[in-house]
Amino acid sequence: VDRSLPALLVDATRLVLVLDIDNTLVHSAPCTAPLDPQLAHLERDVIKFCVPAEPGGIALDYKVKLRTGLADFLASAHAQFDLAVYTHGSEGYAKEILKLIDPSGAYFKGRVVSRTEGESIKRLSLLLKDSDGHRVQHAIVIDDREDVWEDAAKGCVQLVRPFYFFESKTQAPLMPGLPKRFERYVAADPMHDEQLTWTLMSTLQKLLEEMRQLGPGASVTHALHNARSRVLQGVKLVLAGGLILEGDEVHNSPLWRFAEALGATCLREFNAEEVSHVVSGTPTAHTVQSALASARQIEVVSPGWLLDCWYRTERVSEVHYPCEAPVPIAPLSGTALLPVPSVPGVGDGGVGGFGGLLPREALDANGGDARVERTPTELCDPRL
Repeated sequence: VDRSLPALLVDATRLVLVLDIDNTLVHSAPCTAPLDPQLAHLERDVIKFCVPAEPGGIALDYKVKLRTGLADFLASAHAQFDLAVYTHGSEGYAKEILKLIDPSGAYFKGRVVSRTEGESIKRLSLLLKDSDGHRVQHAIVIDDREDVWEDAAKGCVQLVRPFYFFESKTQAPLMPGLPKRFERYVAADPMHDEQLTWTLMSTLQKLLEEMRQLGPGASVTHALHNARSRVLQGVKLVLAGGLILEGDEVHNSPLWRFAEALGATCLREFNAEEVSHVVSGTPTAHTVQSALASARQIEVVSPGWLLDCWYRTERVSEVHYPCEAPVPIAPLSGTALLPVPSVPGVGDGGVGGFGGLLPREALDANGGDARVERTPTELCDPRL
C-alpha cells in the first residue's frame, strides 16, 4: 500500500472518485494471451509493458488495452473530483499502468492503494485516513466488482460493465450470484463500449445534482440511494428463466437486489393481475408464456434491461431488450459473445427451457455456475 496520501484532502468541497484499474479502466493480460480474431483490427492499440520483479519473484511481461474514451474520461473527472486509484494489483503493476494513463501524475498525484499481503477486501480506510474520516462519506467508488469491497463501502460503489479485450482460459464470475450463462448481459462489448464516455459520466452528473439538492452534509451513499430508488418506482417484476438458482435465497441474486434498490417491487410468484414486468433468461419460460397470454400488457424483457437501468441509474426503454433464447458461449473471450457448439438442454427446451428456478445440478453440468480454479501462474499474477 502506498501510505503517502496526506495530499488527498486538497479540497473538502469536492468528492473523491476512487477508481479500480483492471476491467474498469483497462484490460491487461500476459503477452502470451491470444487476441479475439474479431478484435484483430484494434491490435495497434495494444501496449506492452513489463512489471519489475518483486522480492523473490520474476519480471513479468504484459500487454494492455486502455478502455475506449479513458483519456477524455480522466480529464473530465479530474475537473470535478479528487481522483484516486485502488487496485488489487501489485504496487509495481499499478505504477506501470499509471505511467500509461497518467504519465505526468497530474490526475492521481500519488493517491494509490495497491494490494497488501492478506488484504482480500478493499477498504476505504486504507485510502482515506482516519483524520479524513468525513471524506469517506464523500467518496464514490467506480469498480466492475462490488463484492471485493467491505460492506461499509458498498453503498458508495457505482458499477461499470467489466471490460475485457484479450481471451482468457479461466475467468472468475463477472457477477457473483448470476448464473454464468447469462454473463453475456454483463460484459461490455469492446467494439461498442460507451461506459466511460457516456454511461458513467452521465451517472456521475446525476450524483452531483443529487448531492446539491440534498445540501450540506449529504453523503454519497445517501445520494446514490435516493437517485436509484426513483428509477423503477411502480414496477412490479418477476425474475424467471433460470435467473435464480434452485435452493438459492432470492436476496443472493444481484438482479433481485438491483431491482429493489432501483425502487421496484420483486415478486416471488407470477400474478397476471399484479406483475408489470417479467425479466427472463429465456423466452420459453412458463412465466414468459403466461405474461404474453395475459389480457394485461406485461413487459417481457431480458436481464440486460435491468442491468442497464442499474449501470445508468435511469429507466431505459424496454423495447430495446427483447427476451431472446440464450446463446451458449465459450469461457469469456474478448466480447463474451462467441458461440460454441450447442450444449444439450440450453435454449432448446431442456435446461433453461422452463420458467422459474433452474436446478443447480443441471446448471453446473452445463457450465452455468462452474467454480473457476486458478493455475499456479495466475496465483503469482501481480494483478490479482
